[in-house]
Amino acid sequence: MDKINEPSAMDDSTKKTEDVENDILGDNMSYEEKGKQICASVRGDLDTLASYLQKVRHDIIAEFDVNEEELAKTKVQYETQIHNYDSEIKILNDKINGRNTEIEDLQKKIDDLKKERDDIEKDDESINKEEFIKMLIGIIILLPLTVYLFVFYSSMFFSAFFRDTKAVNDLNTFFDAKALINASNASTSTIIFVLCAPIIFLGLGYLLHIFSKETNKIKYVKIPAVLLVTLMLDCILAYKIGDFLHECGIVINKYPKGEQYTISMALSDVNTWTVIFCGFIVYIIWGFVFDATMSAYSKINLKKVRLSETNSNIQNFETIIENKTKDVSEMLSQIETLASNIRILTERLNSNVVIYDEKIEKGVYSFFVGWLQMMKALSKDKDSMEEANRIFQNELDNFGLLQHKH
Repeated sequence: MDKINEPSAMDDSTKKTEDVENDILGDNMSYEEKGKQICASVRGDLDTLASYLQKVRHDIIAEFDVNEEELAKTKVQYETQIHNYDSEIKILNDKINGRNTEIEDLQKKIDDLKKERDDIEKDDESINKEEFIKMLIGIIILLPLTVYLFVFYSSMFFSAFFRDTKAVNDLNTFFDAKALINASNASTSTIIFVLCAPIIFLGLGYLLHIFSKETNKIKYVKIPAVLLVTLMLDCILAYKIGDFLHECGIVINKYPKGEQYTISMALSDVNTWTVIFCGFIVYIIWGFVFDATMSAYSKINLKKVRLSETNSNIQNFETIIENKTKDVSEMLSQIETLASNIRILTERLNSNVVIYDEKIEKGVYSFFVGWLQMMKALSKDKDSMEEANRIFQNELDNFGLLQHKH
């Protein structure tokens, strides 16, 4: 680049602007190319950037000088835009008034609920007799079911893992009434295993109750998963029982020696299905009864139940108010943007100036892109690049371009 494009140390920013002014007005270069050339000529001096951006804007306006007919047509367009913006503002104001009315109604409901809550707290604690009876019936049913499951599964686990094949004479009897006694006589670890085994199924039944109280959708995955695991355990236990009885049949010469107990044999074995239904079905019943009993227990205290329902309603209404308040805030922001656009258009109408927002924004942006590219070529640091961006954004704001809703 020759010397004529390099500013001397004695030139100030005003002189620099004058030196390159003709580059903007008098040639066919794109604005991006002009941005590069001017940035190079001032060595990326940011003190001149704002004035050049303003000059680019003025040049774009000058390029599109219009006649009276086009000016009148543009004024009509501005007036139409202003009318449309006013209509949008009116619609938004109507919506805001509607939202505010809804918020007031909800607030009144919250105030009524809070008064009701105060009255409930002053009442003496009372018992819900209907729920008390439900809980009592549930306990009466639950106790024998629990004993049944405990005895059933302790016997099944003992028969499946520890029972001696020589002690069985009747192949149709898979239940060992003396399972706990025989387990205690066998060893300490055996009795511990047999006693703890039923707790697995009772624990799975308890999980059904816990998961049923959850409010998220994942509970619809957890509950079937628990049921599936329980059914699989019952099937494995039933297979083990069938295999044990088959071995007993080999011992008493009912089945050929060395014959293997297969899954197809298990599926046709009545003992297999008996174990599954006597265990799994009762387990399901126990789970439902336990859940009903716990639900009845949670509703026995009428005061507590009423307070919980009231607080829940208050919380729901407060959440709705919060959402509606957010809507009002967003609509007010939209009104502010529309009002700003109306002010800009009104000023243009009063000054008889036609502004081409898109052309200005596109031209100024192209000029600045070229400027940045040359700054990079001149190895300007990160702080200088950020300062250039700040100046650019500030000038765009000063240009008064129409704001668009997002």
